[in-house]
Amino acid sequence: MDSPLRNYCEYTHRSYVRPSTDRNTPALRGSICELVPMACTGYELPFPKISSMRHAWLPTMTRKIQKALFIGAHPDDIELGCGGTIAKFIERDIEPYCLVATRGGTAAFGHDRVQETATALNTLGVPMENIVQHDFPDARLDSVPLFELIRCIENTVASIKPDRVYTMFREDRHQDHRAVFHASDVACRKVPQILVYETPSAYPNFVPTFFEALSPAQIQLKKTALAAHVSQGERIYMDHEAITAACKFRATQVGLNQCEGFIAHKFIF
Repeated sequence: MDSPLRNYCEYTHRSYVRPSTDRNTPALRGSICELVPMACTGYELPFPKISSMRHAWLPTMTRKIQKALFIGAHPDDIELGCGGTIAKFIERDIEPYCLVATRGGTAAFGHDRVQETATALNTLGVPMENIVQHDFPDARLDSVPLFELIRCIENTVASIKPDRVYTMFREDRHQDHRAVFHASDVACRKVPQILVYETPSAYPNFVPTFFEALSPAQIQLKKTALAAHVSQGERIYMDHEAITAACKFRATQVGLNQCEGFIAHKFIF
């Protein structure tokens, strides 16, 4: 795609979809082999500024989100994959809700990880009433009947009616993360947009297609929130340099300074 739309999205909204490199992917409108950039924060593109591009499908890409649901298996999953995005959403008046499936007892080392979760998410700006904490068995979510996990997520979805859901990666080496993905896939079937986020246990084939550009202040909030997980402080991915490196690595793939990357599992514009 040539410069007008790409430049507008990259330098104004700073969130966009990465071009497709698959030669087998059919070209949009017969001439463009990449997805149109779109602000992940839900802002509409000012189509008059790019009217010269004359693509009939552009006006359909204007869905504005007001509520987003973030789903994690354990305390710290959401903050690791989406902490900066949540901080950004708070600034943009997009209301975040968070559902955590377990209390993280297996890796707690005597700490109260439920309180760690509350402190971390509050730091990002998520109010207590928007945090849904469940008590499924940690490290054994794959032993829980899938319909039970689906039902608990369905209840939250029905209650808040999110415009977008962020959930875990299906190809992850942690069995709890895989279980959360499969339950989310069913429970969120009526939600128009489902994005999958990255955690340290995701396999290398996590290849993001959506990128949320983040400011230094948003990255700092993410680090502060993760620091609230005292019981996990010795883990290498909790180190501030590791957090920065992860955000910069994804950012270099699309010409940004720092960002979080996501895969679109389902995305209705």
